[in-house]
Amino acid sequence: MLSIPPLYPLLLSLAVIIACIVTDLKCRQISPLICLLFVLLSLLDPQKNYLFAFGGAFLGFFPLFIIALFGSGGGGDALLAGTLGFILPFRFAAYLLLLASILYVLILAVLVWKKKNRKLQLPYAPFLGSGWLIVLITSLFTGGGAMI
Repeated sequence: MLSIPPLYPLLLSLAVIIACIVTDLKCRQISPLICLLFVLLSLLDPQKNYLFAFGGAFLGFFPLFIIALFGSGGGGDALLAGTLGFILPFRFAAYLLLLASILYVLILAVLVWKKKNRKLQLPYAPFLGSGWLIVLITSLFTGGGAMI
């Protein structure tokens, strides 16, 4: 049985993912203004639980921010993950970050193994987009459990 997740956060997160993937692939940078705009637009959601929203933002932002401090990632990736954590329902954001990180590590390991280049860096936004799509599809077919 298909469970339809809330539409407004999904459309908003899809828009922010597309905008950030394009800028990340083209300029290798994610604009903080794009993230701020979508956070402000998510405040229009009448069903927003602000405790979970700030928890999701922290869950998305903090791990990638720590990684960025050590020079292995970008601050824009942390902003994007925090923005998605703020917009999306809490469990969805947690699954998304976990899945995107697993995808990133697997792809990076394969590329490093193939090219033997240890300094290789990839844009993270496409992995967040892929993780978003996979989590959305699985949540549709599992009764929306990932959306609560």
